[in-house]
Amino acid sequence: MGLHAARAFAKTNPPHVVQIVLSTAHPAKFSEAVTSALQGLPSFNFEEQVLPEEFKGLLDLPRRVIEVETPDYALVQQVMEKVLAKDAAKLGTETL
Repeated sequence: MGLHAARAFAKTNPPHVVQIVLSTAHPAKFSEAVTSALQGLPSFNFEEQVLPEEFKGLLDLPRRVIEVETPDYALVQQVMEKVLAKDAAKLGTETL
């Protein structure tokens, strides 16, 4: 969202204007912190007031986690290419 907003507003800025756009993640991504901060409010209900419909049930879906030994760009790229090729083979398509 932040990058989208920056691009939209940049078109209207004069050339000498320096633009700074700040963006934050949705509060639902930090459920523990939000709940901890607001749990004392009698009307607070995370599920109803914070969690978007699209997020509901998300944690119940199957997860695919792949451990990578080190945070090395080339290694992560290799792992991603291997997984994408495997998925493409299952679907009978080519990878990009």
